Amino acid sequence: MREAMEALSSERERLANFTRNALASENVRRATEKDVGELRERRKAVDAAKKEYDGVRQRYMKTTGGEEELRAAKLSFERARRDLLVALQRVNVAKHTRTKRCAVDLIDAQLDYFRRGVEILTRLSPTLDILRKDVAAAEAEGADLEAALNEEMEKLMARCDDEAQSTSDALSMVSDRAREMSAQMASSAAGYGSSQNEALMQGYLLKRSSGKIQDWKRRFFVLDARGSLTYTKSLSSNPRKALGGKLLSLGSMRNKSSNAPSTQTTGGGEVRETVSLLTATIKPDLDDDSNARFAFRIVSPEKTYYLRCESNAERSKWMEAITTAIASLLNSSVNETILAEHEASVNKYGSKHSRTMSSISSVSAYDGPPPLTVLGAVPGNGFCADCDMPEPDWASLNLGIMLCLQCSGVHRQLGVQVSKVRSATLDVRAWEPSVLEFFSRWGNAQSNARWEYEKAEVEAKKPNKNSSLESRKAFILSKYVAKAFCRREAQPTESQLLTAINSNSLPAVMDLLLKGPHIKMHWVMLTAACDCGDASIAILEALLHHNVDVNARENPYTEDTALHYAARRGRDAFAKVLLRRGADPRVLNGRGQTAFDVAVDVHGAIRDEDLLIMLSAAQDDD
Repeated sequence: MREAMEALSSERERLANFTRNALASENVRRATEKDVGELRERRKAVDAAKKEYDGVRQRYMKTTGGEEELRAAKLSFERARRDLLVALQRVNVAKHTRTKRCAVDLIDAQLDYFRRGVEILTRLSPTLDILRKDVAAAEAEGADLEAALNEEMEKLMARCDDEAQSTSDALSMVSDRAREMSAQMASSAAGYGSSQNEALMQGYLLKRSSGKIQDWKRRFFVLDARGSLTYTKSLSSNPRKALGGKLLSLGSMRNKSSNAPSTQTTGGGEVRETVSLLTATIKPDLDDDSNARFAFRIVSPEKTYYLRCESNAERSKWMEAITTAIASLLNSSVNETILAEHEASVNKYGSKHSRTMSSISSVSAYDGPPPLTVLGAVPGNGFCADCDMPEPDWASLNLGIMLCLQCSGVHRQLGVQVSKVRSATLDVRAWEPSVLEFFSRWGNAQSNARWEYEKAEVEAKKPNKNSSLESRKAFILSKYVAKAFCRREAQPTESQLLTAINSNSLPAVMDLLLKGPHIKMHWVMLTAACDCGDASIAILEALLHHNVDVNARENPYTEDTALHYAARRGRDAFAKVLLRRGADPRVLNGRGQTAFDVAVDVHGAIRDEDLLIMLSAAQDDD
């Protein structure tokens, strides 16, 4: 017993000494001072590199040449920043793990000492396991963060070696980077992705003041995936703080109304919405200062912004990103505009007859192959109708053609009276069976046979997939607005259009409709389409897309609509298309009958279940 007590006393003294050494504040202080000293040295190196870089950049902007000196200064500055960030990360990890590591060592010593109290100390085993896992996880996470930081900094430093695009390439959005940004903005507009406000591009630019003294000031710009271009004029050295603590997620910073420039103030400085890109264009020069290097301007109805970059490669990237954002915003506006127009047409009586509308909506879903698969199988639809870009995924509903992203943006500017643009992948509700039937009987090949009749003139002016937006716009305006490449013919008459409908030929009908005939006999045209045969649904779509009145009446005596006529003739598919395009099933003819009454009187019953739901719902609401 005496020997055991002496051994236990010796172990107790050893444990006490270990505890004093492990928890001594002097050791912690030395380690902390070492870390702080390293951080000071790293910070001094950053300040010195930044001072040198600023000086070189100022000399570079004022004189010609000096690219290599600027590149070397910038690389030195970026390396100093990387070293500082790595040191900060290492200190941060040590701060969280030092105490835990000491605790683990201390408790291990206590377990060794209290061999006879193992039952009590065993209760601490779960805590020890947690601490061990926390330390291992923190160290692993620190190593991963350090590796990721090194990788990102290497990418950042490698940017200076990128080759600059030509101005035409930057504005034509032909690179893989432009396509990725377009897809990212499309996903953001559709509500997909991890962050709808992820930055497409961000960095420092020189902005020319709009006052009397037009000097250049350095500002931090961010272009996010919703098409919002913002910058901060804060004096803070931390852009993240000036932008509300976010660089890659700008939801709190974005202005709710993007139709005009606006100003917001955050804790770190003033943030401005620089421009509404939806109504802006980008120019590759300053127009009034040919000596400014690496400059471009953004022109909007409210203001013109003059910007400069540090290199030609950076200028090309910014111009490409902004041009892509403008094109994507235009196409997203197409989506909303056409959708609103379609809903307004269908819901003319929806506020009073909600059950009818819900019934019509429920039976109009398309559950066949993906629309893009059906559209791509039509002759000519594998390439854009205007520039021959392969695999187009946008379409003009009234022209019956497939378009690429860039050309669809130009079509949007023509207005819905010329071209109604929809996405073949995002606008699922637009692609009903009747619309797909119309496209399958028309398409790019037949459309271009009409719009590009003058082959020699077309070949001289037609853009290709690498053409700029300006050349695309000039060609599309000539093709669809000025009709410069069509065969010169007189305006068609109603009798010619009626003859084409009766011939059951959609190409003949489209050829006449695209020439802009003046139509008065709306009811006659619709009922003729009802009787024309296999192409009736496609011809009906063509007529309705060219402003034929879906609720037109026969004459003052019968007062039948096309819906009454279709019900009497038993054309169920035709009647359903009329209803989906805004035909009012509550309209009474000269005998006081609705289309439902006519169908029941003539045929005894409505055998098409979908049509029965559409017509009977309106009947019940009355």
